[in-house]
Amino acid sequence: MTATAPETERPDLLTANDVAAYLRVPLHTVYRLHRSGRLRGMPVTAKNLRWRRADVDAYLSALAAH
Repeated sequence: MTATAPETERPDLLTANDVAAYLRVPLHTVYRLHRSGRLRGMPVTAKNLRWRRADVDAYLSALAAH
């Protein structure tokens, strides 16, 4: 068993902790980016959000374009 899953086995919906690890930022930064509208998230329940991997990648691409 490997420590990391292959690219094709990664889930499409990410938790806030997953996004923070992926972006290498603190957890509060993920929520701040969401509140400001710069990183779109989807409510799963009243207290839980999920982010599509494509949206996180698009955010990173927008940062790289500047």
